[in-house]
Amino acid sequence: MNETASANDYLQKGLDYLSGKDYQEAITHFDKVLELNGKAESLDAGLKRKTNIDAIGSAELSENKSIRHEQNFSAVYHRGIAFSAVRNKEGAIRSFTRAIKLKPLASEVIFRRALIFQGMGKSAEAAIDYTRVIELEPDNFEAFFNRASCHSGRGALKYKIEDLSKAIELKPDFLRAYYERAGVFRLDKLFDEALGDYTKIIELDPGSTDAYYWRGSIFERLGDIPRAVEECNKRQQIKPGSQCFCRHHANYVEPKFVPEPCRLCSCADFSEAHMSDPLCRCGHLDKMHG
Repeated sequence: MNETASANDYLQKGLDYLSGKDYQEAITHFDKVLELNGKAESLDAGLKRKTNIDAIGSAELSENKSIRHEQNFSAVYHRGIAFSAVRNKEGAIRSFTRAIKLKPLASEVIFRRALIFQGMGKSAEAAIDYTRVIELEPDNFEAFFNRASCHSGRGALKYKIEDLSKAIELKPDFLRAYYERAGVFRLDKLFDEALGDYTKIIELDPGSTDAYYWRGSIFERLGDIPRAVEECNKRQQIKPGSQCFCRHHANYVEPKFVPEPCRLCSCADFSEAHMSDPLCRCGHLDKMHG
């Protein structure tokens, strides 16, 4: 860009680069916004100290400061998104933190920072951010869902169930929350409750072979072999030739791994385009499963 380009010019160009997935250029342009506005802020401060400014001039300076504030917020927020896209988690955290300082009530930014903390294994920091998002947006089912996986230590299962139940209350067709809660119920040996969730998943998504698998595994664990085999047969009907993990079924294959639902996803779009989209805030970027 030419030497006369303004901070707003750099901001708009940076947003274009971000949209085009040229993340490094986007970051460079967002940095330029902050640089130019920093210089403008210093000039205005010097002008106020050295001259007597009338009411009109003072109002103009105030308006300019407000514009720069909005530009700076947009620059650091979107810079954080760009850093997320190139897996620079520390850079993303710094950018989102600066954006939150500029706008402490920006729940979208707090949510994104929580996702990065969670991807870094910093569950305590993530939980704090999710809690803040919930305070600002009590109906944010994604925040409840993601906070559930942050709980650890004594009593963690109880708090996980509470958060997942709230997410389901807010979004009754939230399949990922049902999967996650059913898994927690299994860990806590609350098999009736787990069966209830897997049954609900099948009602919402009759083609869910995973739900049949887990429901069958619970029946087997409870010693109800006929029902376990029945679940395996239903799974085979939906997906012929799929491996069966019920030890009492003719198609039993020793499992090498047990698939678990994604703990961060809050939508069901697993296409490559969606998973690489930095504007998606559901946590696919880190592909954290298990």
